[in-house]
Amino acid sequence: MDKRYSNILLQPLTRQKLDGITISETQSQIILKIAENFILSGYFLQSLKENRTISTLQQIKGIHKNFVMRFLLIKKDLTNLTELFRIKDIENIILKGMALKLMDNDFFQNRQIRDIDILIPKNKIEHAYRIMRNAGFSYMYDDIEDSAVFKTLHHIPPMINKNGTIVELHHRITNIWHYKNCPLTDLFFLQKKKIKVGSKDIYIPSIKNMMIHAFYHGYYSDRNLKGPSYFYDINLLFQKNQKAWPQRIRDVNLIDKNNKFPKFKSLIEDCNYDVLIKDKDIKYNLDKTVNLTGFNKKFHLLRSERNYLSFKEMLLRLNHRHKYISYRYQVAPFTLKYFIYFALYFWEIIKRLKI
Repeated sequence: MDKRYSNILLQPLTRQKLDGITISETQSQIILKIAENFILSGYFLQSLKENRTISTLQQIKGIHKNFVMRFLLIKKDLTNLTELFRIKDIENIILKGMALKLMDNDFFQNRQIRDIDILIPKNKIEHAYRIMRNAGFSYMYDDIEDSAVFKTLHHIPPMINKNGTIVELHHRITNIWHYKNCPLTDLFFLQKKKIKVGSKDIYIPSIKNMMIHAFYHGYYSDRNLKGPSYFYDINLLFQKNQKAWPQRIRDVNLIDKNNKFPKFKSLIEDCNYDVLIKDKDIKYNLDKTVNLTGFNKKFHLLRSERNYLSFKEMLLRLNHRHKYISYRYQVAPFTLKYFIYFALYFWEIIKRLKI
């Protein structure tokens, strides 16, 4: 990977100045695509605003402005929804990026969001779903039964309203194919934190649990397709907590099967470029962020800069696509994923034999 990409992607961690690097037109277009696909325009705008060689800076500014406006609308829909849950006595916790923004929007001003993730007790999911249906939300995908479908997933399919606000109702924190019984869900409900949003009371996870959740997604769950934003989240939470790790951060051991967190802690504490880029997990994440830049909403297999995507990269994209098929047909994601893998494996062999 070109060092310019890694410099830009690691800048929110290292805080190094980027005004001296030269960015070509092709690289500018790729940076714009990364900003779009991985909702990083806020970070890029901050780190590249003094660079005079990037040709797509105005477009990145436009993307960021749209996200700022969208956040205000999403926030209004969220407060209305949580009030409906409160009236019906449905416990709920706001997760991920929205929780960060609600906690301190000024501090997390560069963190952008596409949707709202809400944790609901499993026995209340159907009730919460009906409330959302009455509030004007419906499933984004067609042909899904009108009920809280989650037989093979940790959340029901995404729902959307007329404002374009997307909501996912979760009944657990971790993926169901990673853990039969989620080790974090009860912990999140037990340690939830109440904050004020306007005149409304809204619940978010504790800082410690936000860190654990971001680490789980960055290192285990979404390491292929979500870019480095989870690493940025943990770093900002560390800064927000006066550069101290919260008490009982050892709870991360509940999901850290490969004992990666101690090393990651030291990386965040130092935030040295030369050390970060040598970490194989972070380097892998950055490589995929650049290589999967062509990923779009229609899941097309697009060309890379010089040639067609590798077979492995196609599998990574189809791995994301299989979730939609799971929603619609209720096929177990694990089974479907490997069916796709084997089908594409044989297709690749046939294609190469023809060549």
